Amino acid sequence: MYVGVEDDGSVSTRYDDKNAEDLMNEVEDIVLYKVPEELEDIDRGIYKYKVVDGVFVLKEDLTDFVEKHKRAIINSYRSKRDELLARTDWTQTLDCPLDTETKEKYRAYRQYLRDFPQTHDPEIDENGEPAVPFSLPESISDILIL
Repeated sequence: MYVGVEDDGSVSTRYDDKNAEDLMNEVEDIVLYKVPEELEDIDRGIYKYKVVDGVFVLKEDLTDFVEKHKRAIINSYRSKRDELLARTDWTQTLDCPLDTETKEKYRAYRQYLRDFPQTHDPEIDENGEPAVPFSLPESISDILIL
């Protein structure tokens, strides 16, 4: 695995399964570093490192790593959330046949889905992956919001 590195030594992009010559032909103005074998298995955890004098060292402050990966995890749920919202649009129309109580439950469920990116705070493991499995509730029966 190779990584692209910013001017400050921070790892900016990782390139899996490519050789240096191909990468240099594909990406202009890139400074490439070969990741040492002992770090190749850490996947997204490579972003915890920076390159100092050609050596991979662990960053002292991992705040940017944690925030970047939490954001990525939350964004990975966006399409599912959008699908769930679209699937329940009909529940909020004026001619919806649902009773008032059920319609209110759908309203609250939809608000939960809309608020999800701001309210979800996933735990991440040392490699930036979700530490605890999570899935969005598929229906109003899957969530206790009222």
